Amino acid sequence: MRLKIFVLVLSVLGAGSLARLEAHDGHGETVVMSGTIKTVLAGRIEIETFDQSLLQLKRIWVITDAKTQYRRAKKRMDAESAQPAEGERIVAVVSSEHTKDNSTRLVALQIDLGALKK
Repeated sequence: MRLKIFVLVLSVLGAGSLARLEAHDGHGETVVMSGTIKTVLAGRIEIETFDQSLLQLKRIWVITDAKTQYRRAKKRMDAESAQPAEGERIVAVVSSEHTKDNSTRLVALQIDLGALKK
């Protein structure tokens, strides 16, 4: 039973969700993506994730704003306290949206990080 739950969670958190997002680009879909943080800048985070449809690693920029909720080790906190760092594992709930120049951007609704290493 635990194995079935584990496989279900992996399928939800895996990059297979990313493929669904790309198939319906810009339709306001919400998906879960997991990967490794490559770059952290003010207002955005670059995530490296495995794209199962292409069978390769892919880097994706995710926009963060005042509405983005952060959790570290299942505890809610603000962005400054969460301190997302390069090389850290991340699970992000993102939504796609259209911009005025007819491109699509991903906006983070929630970012989950593991416990800080001591």
